[in-house]
Amino acid sequence: MMVFREKSSNYKSFEEATADLLELVNTYMVGKMIFLGRITDETFSVLKLKDNKTGCQITEGMTIDLKDSVCQFVFAEREPMLINDMKKQFLPCDKSVIEEANIGSYMGVPIYMKSGDIFGTLCAVDSKPSVFTESDVETFERLAQFFMYVLELNEIAVLDTLTRLYNRHFLYTQFEQNVHEQDEGTIMFLDLDHFKQINDTLGHEVGDFVLKEVAKRIKQQIRSTDIAVRLGGDEFVVWFPGLTKTEEAEQIACRILTAIKEPYSDFSTIELATSIGITRYKGREKSISSLLREADQALYKVKKQGKNQYCFYHA
Repeated sequence: MMVFREKSSNYKSFEEATADLLELVNTYMVGKMIFLGRITDETFSVLKLKDNKTGCQITEGMTIDLKDSVCQFVFAEREPMLINDMKKQFLPCDKSVIEEANIGSYMGVPIYMKSGDIFGTLCAVDSKPSVFTESDVETFERLAQFFMYVLELNEIAVLDTLTRLYNRHFLYTQFEQNVHEQDEGTIMFLDLDHFKQINDTLGHEVGDFVLKEVAKRIKQQIRSTDIAVRLGGDEFVVWFPGLTKTEEAEQIACRILTAIKEPYSDFSTIELATSIGITRYKGREKSISSLLREADQALYKVKKQGKNQYCFYHA
């Protein structure tokens, strides 16, 4: 069985790093509201904000339809946008939400991911007209690069590079930071059966393909609020916050078992299954290390009983 050790880290979280960067941006744009926005195909969200008492009605954490945000044009054109007087600017959209937010002037630049996709925007706004310049835009574009670097470093810090699932570090830190006294949930520990034979007979390239496919199949069987983790090698963990009913946990475990046994395209000779150990938690009575040990003990029983099934931990 594996040995689990407590994780500790002095690293700055993504939220802390972005807050520090906003403070840096604020030194270049004194007296304006500065915020970092996240853009999807349908929504715009304010992730971090520095108010500076501008009178703009924008709050950290707020989410609106993208079509109601000025940032939709930065997203659509993939170019910075500068509006020194919103009342004199024609925008081909309903401006009612912009007016409710009391935005009198706006400057926004795109923040890109390494892939080239737009993550969001770095913006400065005021309730009054402003005198934003092209030089300000260039400065903001350079500062937006720093946010891109933070995004990339955060991705490296929390994601498994092969499967794009979360990694062990993310599991430990998120559990420690987000589980409170009244919280309950379930932890599943998965270990692939016969995976070593795939690496030995078909090679590591095929093994990597299988691991990525397994990760995809696991995510397809769980809720959007659940957290799938590649612990290392052919071991995976799924954290189910709020999942307390035995029947629901059994249903999910059965779906995962079935999904992983399905044929793997182009590799018809692959016969793969998984064994699952399950444990539950309530509050902070146990650390994530203790819970993984429990799930690993349940997994060990599955392996002894013939694999390709699940088992709950019992003290």
